[in-house]
Amino acid sequence: ESSSLFPGMRTFRSRLHTGDLLIGAAVTFNDPLVSEALSDSVDFLWYDLEHVKIDPSALNAHLMAARGRETATIVRVGGVGADEVKPVLDAGAEGLVAPQVTDVAQVEEFVSHCRYPPQGRRGLGPRVPTNYGRTGGPDHFRQANDTVFVSVMIETREAVEAIDAIVRVPGLDS
Repeated sequence: ESSSLFPGMRTFRSRLHTGDLLIGAAVTFNDPLVSEALSDSVDFLWYDLEHVKIDPSALNAHLMAARGRETATIVRVGGVGADEVKPVLDAGAEGLVAPQVTDVAQVEEFVSHCRYPPQGRRGLGPRVPTNYGRTGGPDHFRQANDTVFVSVMIETREAVEAIDAIVRVPGLDS
């Protein structure tokens, strides 16, 4: 198993599993020097695309800076659809957060866009996660599915009422 695939998130998940306290920073600026400056001081970086429109090229640079320092990256996207999820994963984000979910169906849709078949419906693009098409295949898909961190925010009355079913959605990490 390649340790070079998702090293930041592998460390993040391992430390979560052992119960370590993890410290992160929220990034809401376009300048990727913010990510480079913070990476050695935090366990993860969290990018907010729901309330701040970090442009795609700036997000690419942020994720590249964090990846170079092997710091886990989690991006809060604006919704659960493929058009919100896939470009961010293809840019190299190792984890995603969906805000404002209301029910199990939305969570299942979100999870499915974050994972490759047979666990999900994520498509393969020749971008960052596949080293621009140089890697792929069953081993890559398995590692990607095992490593991506998929989380939702319970912020609505409907979600609170459905929480018992939401937390049982396969592939949801948090």
